[in-house]
Amino acid sequence: MMAFLLDIITFLQISFSTNIFRINYSIVYTDTFRSYDAIDVSEFKH
Repeated sequence: MMAFLLDIITFLQISFSTNIFRINYSIVYTDTFRSYDAIDVSEFKH
């Protein structure tokens, strides 16, 4: 999880300098966030 957070910070820094990276990253980030949400929900149900 720590590596994931560091990845986000690094990518955000890149996104500030390049708009294309920001658009691509927002798409990837929402996808990973949905999958994390699904995992959390399934864990709570069990």
